[in-house]
Amino acid sequence: SSSSSLSSPSSSSVTIVSEENVLPYERPALSKAFLNEQSPARLPGFHTCVGGGGERQTEEWYKEKEVETKLGTKITKCDYEKKRVETASGEIIEYDALVIATGVSAHKGSFIEGFDGKMCKVLRSHEDALEVVKAMDAKPKHPVVVGGGYIGLEVAAGMCARGLKPTVVLLESNIMARLFTKEIAAHYEQLYESKGATFIKNASVKKINDGKSVILNDGRELDADLVVLGVGSDVRPNVEPFCDSSSGGLLEKGKDGGIKVNGKFETSQKDVYAIGDVCSFPVRLTGPNENEEHYRMEHVKHARASAAHCARTLIGEKDVPDYKYEPFFYSRVFEQPNSDRPVSWQFYGFGGHAAMETGKVSAVGPIGDFKPQLVSFWIETSTKKCIGCFLESGGSIETQIAKDLGEKNPVVDVDALAKSATVAEAMSVCAEALKKN
Repeated sequence: SSSSSLSSPSSSSVTIVSEENVLPYERPALSKAFLNEQSPARLPGFHTCVGGGGERQTEEWYKEKEVETKLGTKITKCDYEKKRVETASGEIIEYDALVIATGVSAHKGSFIEGFDGKMCKVLRSHEDALEVVKAMDAKPKHPVVVGGGYIGLEVAAGMCARGLKPTVVLLESNIMARLFTKEIAAHYEQLYESKGATFIKNASVKKINDGKSVILNDGRELDADLVVLGVGSDVRPNVEPFCDSSSGGLLEKGKDGGIKVNGKFETSQKDVYAIGDVCSFPVRLTGPNENEEHYRMEHVKHARASAAHCARTLIGEKDVPDYKYEPFFYSRVFEQPNSDRPVSWQFYGFGGHAAMETGKVSAVGPIGDFKPQLVSFWIETSTKKCIGCFLESGGSIETQIAKDLGEKNPVVDVDALAKSATVAEAMSVCAEALKKN
């Protein structure tokens, strides 16, 4: 959950301050099982850290561990010299170490005229998700989803599963354009269309007429009685007040607006750390041999891993190595109990639009019949190394191979890979390459 964690020299050794009114939870659930009409996920079922296989951190858990939680509380001032923060109500909280884990905000759509109308929703917080569910329970006849990325597609899938017929408006020429090739995207677009969705590509919403319609940038008007904005995160992560001049010393920011940290998540201020979506950390994005640059990574795997890595420094562990993050993405939709085609895909390593733009990487695939399996590979052209793998509906062995490809980058027989007729055949080629690696 979006929160600031404080180690305080007061009664508790650890204090969590969160602007939200509920204890920290697994945010990915909000756009997945939370939207189900039947047997939906609800708190306390998905409090952290169940998504990563850890304990469910309920109120009792925090009491048992003597962790103080301050919910519904916003930090408005920070004094690094005096090592204390101040809440909106004027409470002063001192700290020995400050961990900023405030994440990012959902794009409010302020670039769209009428974005503040009643039928326009965003999906980032638990409160947002309750609003979206309430709107879907009203069985809208003309729901519109803005955005063809993770959130947009997961919300659209939730609508389709309820028998609604969403129209998805996206800027790009295919869904998941930052990761999917057009060939991969075509399989999923057809699946969504078979379940009642309609895609309008290369388009954007210019205006929302509340309760009536949306106007596209080309002048087209679509009937609409619900609009969900899934256009990604705000370009400004939640860095206030930690980067304000009133804080008695600015935290250095990366070029992407995140709080700049080193490989141990230390900021430019002593005893101040930043983790998760809000931090800009050294990472490779386009290939294993590229130089590390500072970027933010908005993904739950990074949120968990960065927190665990930072904690090693906080508890006094010696010689903590610099953080290394291997890009990983996943999505699961149409998993309702009565679903005839669950979708579960994973991507390991480097690939997608950013890697292809370098001119040094080519894609092989997709391979498979999409019933339900599919696989695609990203190959470093000069070395024939496999640097990324996308896998739909993989078994445990195939998933491990995909993970190993993303992490170990073996040289593969590209011709044999391209000639593979099935996912099993392609993964067998890759398994042989890993043995030789």
